[in-house]
Amino acid sequence: MAQPSFENFTSVKRAQYLQETSNSLEAFLNDALVGADQNEIRTDFPDSCKLSDIKIESKKVSMVYYDGKPEGQIEVVIEISFNEEFLGEYNSIYNMDGELIDELFYFE
Repeated sequence: MAQPSFENFTSVKRAQYLQETSNSLEAFLNDALVGADQNEIRTDFPDSCKLSDIKIESKKVSMVYYDGKPEGQIEVVIEISFNEEFLGEYNSIYNMDGELIDELFYFE
């Protein structure tokens, strides 16, 4: 396994990834709960759920390595809840060059 480069995993870059992911999550939730629901996920939220009811429970930025992959990825995870009940996670995945690869929303 190649020696990992931490140049895109500094505290400044981690804060940047977290801010980008938070902004993306905010836009995603605004669209689903207030806007046009382009992703057609509004029905997956509880009926009485409003944008102001969503709580951010925890956030983390990690460098992860998957089995069989020689290079790591940077993963940002934000957990969300509604009325103290866990709803799911919003994830952003960046390559080691700091470029966004994918964004995922997992309902539990």
